[in-house]
Amino acid sequence: MSSSSDSQAILSRFTHPGFSLSPAIAKAARRSLGVIAAALFIMTTVGYLLTHFVAIYEAPQLDSLTRQIITAIALSMDLLLIFLVNRKSLDDSQVLNFAYVYQVLRAGTLALTPMPTAGNISISWALILVVLFPMLLPSDGRRSIVATILAGLTQPIALLCIHVFDESLPAFQLIYSAFSGGIAVVTSLLGADLVRRYQNDSPRDLGSYELKHKLGAGGMGEVWAATHLFLSRPAAIKLIPRKDEPASSAQKKVRRFRREAQVTSNLTSPHTVGVFDYGITNAGAYYYVMEYLDGLDLQQLIRRDGPLPVGRAVHLLDQTCDSVGEAHEAGLIHRDLKPGNLFLVRRGLRYDYVKVLDFGLVGLQSALSNQTIDTNITAQGMMTGTPAYMSPEMVKGDAIDGRADIYALGCVLYFLVTGQLVFPELRGLQMAMAHAHEDPRAPNLQPKYEIPDDLNLLIMMCLAKSPLDRPQSALELRQLLRELDCYKSWTDKDAQNWWDTYQQDSAQERMREAVRRGEQVIAGPVLDTEDDTEADTVELS
Repeated sequence: MSSSSDSQAILSRFTHPGFSLSPAIAKAARRSLGVIAAALFIMTTVGYLLTHFVAIYEAPQLDSLTRQIITAIALSMDLLLIFLVNRKSLDDSQVLNFAYVYQVLRAGTLALTPMPTAGNISISWALILVVLFPMLLPSDGRRSIVATILAGLTQPIALLCIHVFDESLPAFQLIYSAFSGGIAVVTSLLGADLVRRYQNDSPRDLGSYELKHKLGAGGMGEVWAATHLFLSRPAAIKLIPRKDEPASSAQKKVRRFRREAQVTSNLTSPHTVGVFDYGITNAGAYYYVMEYLDGLDLQQLIRRDGPLPVGRAVHLLDQTCDSVGEAHEAGLIHRDLKPGNLFLVRRGLRYDYVKVLDFGLVGLQSALSNQTIDTNITAQGMMTGTPAYMSPEMVKGDAIDGRADIYALGCVLYFLVTGQLVFPELRGLQMAMAHAHEDPRAPNLQPKYEIPDDLNLLIMMCLAKSPLDRPQSALELRQLLRELDCYKSWTDKDAQNWWDTYQQDSAQERMREAVRRGEQVIAGPVLDTEDDTEADTVELS
């Protein structure tokens, strides 16, 4: 996908309803609410005065006291909405949530005052409000649709109530009113959808970046390749995909996403992926821009080559400790270190260069103690993480600190040198519970693999059940790695030779993939063959 129109069409999939409206649209919608409420207040006041003192309208069928009560309720609602719109202590989402209640109740008051007489067929202001309201305010999915339908029913329901007490009102007016209400609802929803599509396709959505193709997906979002239109610099853009889920769950995901961008952008280790920008599109899609990494993650590396030479595995983990150590010094815990979040690239003349990704589950800890602050953004009694790399204290729900990441790095090193998970025969919750209560099998006991004794001892130290028995920091772990006999067994020449072969194989694979897709385009639609079965993060009760 190379055109900007294609890029913006992609973005419509990432537009979340309601809660994630961009600040500009939410603020404009709030102002529109104030204008609507003020206009209805003036119209209702003038209509009341004309009806009672100028007698332009034919008298409604409701008695005077009832009309006065309904008018008072309507004016009170207008004033309340104007008050809420101008109350700075309320955020935009709270005001917009009240707007849907206001829409239904205010349409009801408009349907009752004034009412048509037996010889006069008319459409009330309620249906005009039904048509205009969703077009002036951003759509909020189901709530917007339900509010529009209920507002459209107010006129036929009001007429039905009047018909019970006044049989002179012809029945055909009920049918006419119900039909006109349905037309108003359909017109309103179609108009609101048109406005939403216009907002989503705004060419300003991602500024100077043009989306190209999807790179991958995880528990926190999708990553797309992109290009800066003026600098011609490649970049990777992460977005939150839109899903049918409760608003509370979606809000937590947005907070995690925002935290990931903020945390990553403030880390300066060369082994932490760089973040260039963060923002919200006009249509409410959250995204951030990070450096483009051309390589493969360690999960893919093991899948491709099998277990690594021990010297190479130690070399990769040494670099990982640089990124993780900086995070720990800043009081941050990654909480989701795993091979899929450790990316291998070539940087200039440096080969086998590690980049740590995905700080979306990062937790905060006090810089002066080991006690964790805000380790979860999940519901009480829930734990989020990847079972194969979760520390015992995370599984048990105890307070955690940076030593939980040390445990995860021990699991990663175990995987790199054996090609096996610590508890390969288990899955999901059972695997997590095994990390908490069962002793792992030492890597040098795995068949077919020769693991040096000192490396085996270090891995088992990282996998200790008690945090006190592990290396106490990422920097200490890095020092212990450098003291291993195999530390210098993987040389720059070895790395260069591997990368020369990998890049040659990758170029050939890309050519084969291009030819394959070209043949599929000729024969029929391209099928998405991506494997979506591998779990990313799970919630454990």
